[in-house]
Amino acid sequence: MGQLNWKRLILGGLLAGLIIDASEVLVNGVIFQADWASVMEACISRHPQSKQMIVMNLWDSPPESR
Repeated sequence: MGQLNWKRLILGGLLAGLIIDASEVLVNGVIFQADWASVMEACISRHPQSKQMIVMNLWDSPPESR
């Protein structure tokens, strides 16, 4: 077994992260934008509490800017 190419490993991880982020923007920001807006209206008030912000950050779905 050869040595691990750290440069390619790190670049591959960064590329994978960019692909995942781009797909999340497409799915959540474009396709399901209206659905997310209605869910956010139903779930939180206009001024979210700190506990709600923590949960939303952990779920990777930030509140819509108004």
